Amino acid sequence: METSMLKSNSIIISDYLYVMSFILVDISYILLGSSTLGTVFDVKLITTPLNIFIYSMLIFAIIIQKKSVRQWVLVSLISLLALSIYMLSGEGTFLLFGLFMIGRTEIKLDRIIWWDFVAKIISIVFVMLSGIGGIIPTLVASRSFGSDLTLRHSMGFSQYNILGALVVSLILEWIYLRKQNLNMVDFGWIAVILLLMNHFVDSRTSFIVGILALILTVFSKLTRKILRLKLMKIISVGAYIEAAFISFFVAAHFLAGNGTGFWDRLNSMLSSRISIAQFYLQNSGVRVLPKTLPQYLNTGLVVLDNTYVYLGVHLGIIALVLFLLLMTTLGYRLLTQNNFYGMIVFICFAILGMMESTLFYSSMNFLVIFLATFDQRSNQATYSERNEGVTIN
Repeated sequence: METSMLKSNSIIISDYLYVMSFILVDISYILLGSSTLGTVFDVKLITTPLNIFIYSMLIFAIIIQKKSVRQWVLVSLISLLALSIYMLSGEGTFLLFGLFMIGRTEIKLDRIIWWDFVAKIISIVFVMLSGIGGIIPTLVASRSFGSDLTLRHSMGFSQYNILGALVVSLILEWIYLRKQNLNMVDFGWIAVILLLMNHFVDSRTSFIVGILALILTVFSKLTRKILRLKLMKIISVGAYIEAAFISFFVAAHFLAGNGTGFWDRLNSMLSSRISIAQFYLQNSGVRVLPKTLPQYLNTGLVVLDNTYVYLGVHLGIIALVLFLLLMTTLGYRLLTQNNFYGMIVFICFAILGMMESTLFYSSMNFLVIFLATFDQRSNQATYSERNEGVTIN
């Protein structure tokens, strides 16, 4: 009897430790990692002990979770690879990505995403108000691309595109939570938020992905029909592999012209992301193991806004392959469960990864926890469309 109670308590403990670590990572990244709070005081005084606490809690949760021998082998292999990449590169976010992917929880996915959505909104609004109120610095600058002198506001964040990516992540979370309950009110406020973000933050890539998500959900009936086609199922499941191939192919074959050609215009619209990716691909190449990236030209910064090229060039081919395998597995599980809105989010994130380097951040790509909840859903007949459409009370 005591053994049974301990087992039951262990399951409950591991569930909540896993979810708590996921939400704490998001709050920590937004408040301490991506804001300008670090210019006011030394955030390492908080982040160092907090990171130790989060890693300890997450690893403990994974260890006490019940697993088969096959699962233990798989978990150990992925953990070892992610840990090795972390030790060689210091990229803690990739280690967290691997750990969240191999964890398990019996807490419902929609509930986890709702908690995360609330925590993320509170954290983002806190940083924005702190920036607007002058409590922490906020960046204001023009693009200065030719005649484009659009003023950009970071609103307390250390980089304009970080705020843009976080806003799109919130929108995708809301789309996933609302599912079939999405209506014109939802579409209206999403459109307003995207327009405000485009006006004040001017994060083009996030705006593009946000508009794509809006179109796919507004025309959900047509999107369903397209995604049910056999060819589209294959394409959508392999979205991350295809995005990686396109990223490397375009970066390798891009030729700058006189600024009027299609590729020059596309490169300009994407704030030189293609030519920057080409710079790192040519100067660093793709290695098996992680390596330090050089500064981009005379900027004094390492700038590489493409998750796939970033992983291949900085963290190495092992990290890239591991990332693609795990995300493709995730996509396949979404498809087999007929998780339509999950597939929309999956595709949007795959495209965002071609323009931002943070796709393996759990703070951005909340789908990393989907595999942790797969077992509870596989016990159901099907995660059918009639079970979708959670109403948030």
